[in-house]
Amino acid sequence: MAKDYTPLDLNPYRNAGIDVLGGQRNVPLGSQIFHGLPFAIGTGDACFMLLGGDDRDCRTIPIGATATHLIVAHRLLDSSIYDGAPIGALVAEYVVRYADGGSERSPIRERFEIAAIPTGWGQLPFLALPDRNDALWSRDEGRWSNAGNRQTEGVQGTALAYYLWPWANPYPSRTIEALEIVPAGPRFLVAAITLSSLPEEPFRRGGPLDVKVTLLQQADAECPF
Repeated sequence: MAKDYTPLDLNPYRNAGIDVLGGQRNVPLGSQIFHGLPFAIGTGDACFMLLGGDDRDCRTIPIGATATHLIVAHRLLDSSIYDGAPIGALVAEYVVRYADGGSERSPIRERFEIAAIPTGWGQLPFLALPDRNDALWSRDEGRWSNAGNRQTEGVQGTALAYYLWPWANPYPSRTIEALEIVPAGPRFLVAAITLSSLPEEPFRRGGPLDVKVTLLQQADAECPF
């Protein structure tokens, strides 16, 4: 899978350490696997690309490759929804620029492609995934106060540090020259970007399906399957 999903080297563009996250210290850094995909996050004093706020400068990240998807691990630092503002505020625009001169522009909106951490229950972004997987409740142990939760069996994954937003390239055969990040106001950070070369959705959206296999030959049916 590693050759099909390639993390970009963002070290030349990182300008902030974990201090920008306030008191949070349990932050995944370095080489990480989220939902089975590889991501390269910075370490030391330069872990992230910090954008927005007083810094409205654009960042241009060279790519020089084809890709079916770009998966961005990012996080909003300044959230307005807890102050009663409506969701959907524009945080930035991610502009994919092709080598032939064309471009594709995507809005990055609060509670859609990006969100702040922590969020309240039900406040996950609609179009991005948290960096932690869903889980199962234990059937045999746990606090009595969680008895109702165990009946649901599933535990919704929440973000520890990042949200993962997959961008589907409408022109996968065209070489992507660069990704331009255009801040729109609120502070946010980009931790990692991974390219996909596979014609598949990076994240599984549906549940597992039952498959029925019918063996037409009696000899095949009698052999160990």
